[in-house]
Amino acid sequence: MTVRFYSSTSTPKNLVAGITNSTTTIQLTDAVGLPNMTPFTLALDYETPTEELVDVTGIAGTTFTVTRGVDGTSATSHTGGALVRHVSSARDYRDSRNHENALDAVHGLSVGSDVVGTTDVQTLSNKTLAGFTITGPISGTITGNPVFSGNPSFTGGPVFSGTQSFTTNTTFSGEIDTSQLIRSNRTSATDSLIEGRATGDANARWFVKENGDTLWGPGSAIQDVTLRRVAAQGLQVDGTFIVSSPSTSGVVSHFGVTTTAGAPSNSKILDLKSGGIPVLQVTNGGFANFTPSDTSVDGVHINLPNTSTGKALDMQNNSSSVATFDNTGMLSNYMSNTPITYTPTVGGGGSATFTTQFGSYFKIGKMVMLSVYIQVNVAGSGGTGVTVALPSVPFRAGAGANTTRQLIPLNCSSVSSPGTYSGIVTAGGTLAQIDQILTSTNITLTGANLLAGSTLTIQGWYREV
Repeated sequence: MTVRFYSSTSTPKNLVAGITNSTTTIQLTDAVGLPNMTPFTLALDYETPTEELVDVTGIAGTTFTVTRGVDGTSATSHTGGALVRHVSSARDYRDSRNHENALDAVHGLSVGSDVVGTTDVQTLSNKTLAGFTITGPISGTITGNPVFSGNPSFTGGPVFSGTQSFTTNTTFSGEIDTSQLIRSNRTSATDSLIEGRATGDANARWFVKENGDTLWGPGSAIQDVTLRRVAAQGLQVDGTFIVSSPSTSGVVSHFGVTTTAGAPSNSKILDLKSGGIPVLQVTNGGFANFTPSDTSVDGVHINLPNTSTGKALDMQNNSSSVATFDNTGMLSNYMSNTPITYTPTVGGGGSATFTTQFGSYFKIGKMVMLSVYIQVNVAGSGGTGVTVALPSVPFRAGAGANTTRQLIPLNCSSVSSPGTYSGIVTAGGTLAQIDQILTSTNITLTGANLLAGSTLTIQGWYREV
């Protein structure tokens, strides 16, 4: 129903200029007393045979936008000076009678919307309720900060926004989906906050206390596993913690510990204790400290089944094996069984040049297994003793300066001083090299002894510093 506006102080007006039956704007001699809100009704050629009712829908000073020929009248031409009055018409009285008899679409409600009755069975929508009590089931969306007391029951898919307060037992059937905080405030820190049971359970299978303790059980007896905070940044499991993988194929992570970025290298990421005494500790830097409670046992035991064909120990670097002990205890793979290569430079050779300078080595602890092959291209010169570079500084301590500390087996062929040679590492030096090459009669191999086509072959062990 359209709401129209009225005035009791409007004076008679006149058209300033004539209009046709299709004109939609009119100008009056004044606007004194007319309603300042639209729509309202004007009568053109008031109380004459050509009287026409129009609805004013817009006002601009004394110019009015109108809808022509309303409430049963017809749009027609009117001359300038025609009398104009603000009036009511038959529809105003008709609307009043229709409103009194209407069952819906009244008081500004849309068609199909009923007036709320106190005892009628009705469906309400788009309503804001304040200070209300609902005694039956409800559905839909509730916003704001409602407080529910008594024993309300929510079924279907109710949506709550704002802060909700449930003061007594409340039953929800269906899922509860929240995008905001759920806050509790129990009297005691050990009071149960939330729990889960299957039908027929005598005890909760799982529940959380107000202090955060989380307990699990079989449902038929009290809970037997607890996860709790025991100290600052410390969690404790009372019971057995078992990690299993759901995957049946591929490589999966069963148990992972990730430390905070920048944590000290000596902070512990794993700390296993027996009776409060550390048994196995692993630091953030990857160091493992095994302290068995039984001091008679070895440091680490790796016990494989009799039928095992797997590796007893597999040490890796960037997921690649660098050392492997097989199930018999043999070091079956070391550095992928590929030696490290280096170029064994020669010192003291004078004018000597070389077609081949090849060296390779393995390192096991401080022991270096060395293999070197050098071939002379152009003969050497001079009386300086020949030296050969090593891949690392050899151990030289524990003897007087310039005395022999280590011998490395060495073969020289096609040199000018034939004989059995040894590579000598002398005490007191600091260089990564064989310091002298001597025959069994202590003759030093010099640059002048290196002839074109001579070869030096070194094959043996030395101890590095």
